[in-house]
Amino acid sequence: MIPLPVLILIGVVLSILIGFGSYQFYFKDWKSCDWGYGCPTPSAPTPSTPSGPAPAPCDVNQHIKGGVCVACGDGYINPAGDDPAEYTDTFCKQCAENYHVKNRKCVKCEDKYTHAAGDEVTKGDTKCSKCAKDHRVFGSGDGGSCVHCSIDGVGYYRDAGDDRFGGATACVAPLSKGIPVKIQKCVNPNYRGSGCPKHWAMQTEDEFRTAYPGGWKDDKKCKYNQSMHTDERNWKVSCPGGDPDVRHSYTIPQEWIDQQN
Repeated sequence: MIPLPVLILIGVVLSILIGFGSYQFYFKDWKSCDWGYGCPTPSAPTPSTPSGPAPAPCDVNQHIKGGVCVACGDGYINPAGDDPAEYTDTFCKQCAENYHVKNRKCVKCEDKYTHAAGDEVTKGDTKCSKCAKDHRVFGSGDGGSCVHCSIDGVGYYRDAGDDRFGGATACVAPLSKGIPVKIQKCVNPNYRGSGCPKHWAMQTEDEFRTAYPGGWKDDKKCKYNQSMHTDERNWKVSCPGGDPDVRHSYTIPQEWIDQQN
C-alpha cells in the first residue's frame, strides 16, 4: 500500500500537469508557427538594386546573345528593339539585301540575281527575284533564269531589275563608243558662206554624241581613287569618261582637252 504522503505528492503533480495542458489547449494560438500551422510561405528573394541603369534595347541589325546585344551575322538584318531586360537570347529575323531564305537560313544570291531585303526566316523558302546588271530573263513561268547579255554578242547590255517571274526579256544592242577628237571647224561659227576659214578644234558634246552614240569608250572610265589620283583634276585627265557605272557618258572634261592641246 502506497503511503499517504506519496499519494498526496502524486496528486499535486497530476494537478499541475492537467492545469498546464488546459492552458495550452484554451489559450494557445493553434495557427501560430509554433504549432506548425499558418506559417508564411518563404518569398522569393527581393532582387538587388542594380548598380547602374538597365541595359538599353538593341539597335537595328542587332540581336540578344547571352543577355547582351550583338551584331547580326552576314546576310541577316533585324528591327531595333530586342530587350535584354526581357529576353536572354533572340535571333535576327530577316534576310539582308541580295539574300534569300533556304532551309530557315539566309543564303547569298548568285551574282546574276538581286533581291530586296526583308525575307522572313520563319516563313519558308524564297527565291532571288531580279536580274543583275547586264543580265536578262531566259524562260518564263515559275521563275525563269537570268543569263548574261554576252550570250547575245559583244557589247550587249541591260539595266538591272528584270523580274525573273515576269517573262523573258531582251538585252540591248551596243551603241558605238569612242573618244572625242579634233575636227575642222569654221573660225567664225556664224559664217554662212562657203569656203570659211577653218581651224582644228575639239568636238562639242553634241558632235561627240552624233559621232559615237554610246559615248566614251569603257577603257577611258574609272572610279575616283584618292590615293591614285590625289585630286579630281588628275582623275578627269586619266579617266575622262568618268564613272564606269554610267553606261553612256558624253561630258568632255576641260582638264582632258587642255592635255590634248
